[in-house]
Amino acid sequence: SMVQSQTAQVSTTPKYVVFDGVTGELLHSKDGSGAVATTQGVLYGLHLGRFADIETRWLYFIVGLVGTAMVGSGLVLWTVKRRSKLPDPEKPYFGFRLVERLNIASIAGLSVAMVAFFWLNRWLPVEMLERAQWEIHGFFLVWLATLVWALVRPAKRAWVELLAMAAGLCFLLPIANMLGLGQGMQSSLAQAGWLFLSFDLSLWLLAIVHAAMAWRVAKHQPPRPRPAVKKRPPVAAPALTTQES
Repeated sequence: SMVQSQTAQVSTTPKYVVFDGVTGELLHSKDGSGAVATTQGVLYGLHLGRFADIETRWLYFIVGLVGTAMVGSGLVLWTVKRRSKLPDPEKPYFGFRLVERLNIASIAGLSVAMVAFFWLNRWLPVEMLERAQWEIHGFFLVWLATLVWALVRPAKRAWVELLAMAAGLCFLLPIANMLGLGQGMQSSLAQAGWLFLSFDLSLWLLAIVHAAMAWRVAKHQPPRPRPAVKKRPPVAAPALTTQES
């Protein structure tokens, strides 16, 4: 059988031909599909981006980062705004604390889980059964662990620790590639493997970004609420008296 490469088209709808292995006779073929399957294939293909060249993949990456920053900043700003309206910002109620911890796991914890996925891609043995599935399982297990960490640690410390962990994992992965876990920068440069080289450089850039966020959160001091100023009651003007001469 022969299957059309998915890099030659946007849609992932498979097109193939099947031949008899002995005589070479064409047994059957599939060169098209219905409107529903075609629509699904195009949408899924746009999501995967396998058709894209390196410039388009960089565009995917940058747009993804912008969208992630927009969602993440919205989650953080919501909790900051809500905290200022609480009766006692130092002792928020359970629902607010839960949302705050979920935000930590959704932003900093997701960064840790994503980098852990790349580490598993290099650590797990190639001959391991269902290796790809275990990479996915590992991603969700690490993400769950970051949620537990966010629940048991103070909010500020959880932010700093998980962001610092993500920075460390991003920084060390290209070094691990150089030491033999994957294709290192020296191999990428020698073979003009710009895709692998740009990936390693992007990891170092993400390491700097996460380290900067961890440092900023560690140094941040929330504004103290101003004491309420009591209004003085208005003073009545003195009565004017007239004296007869």
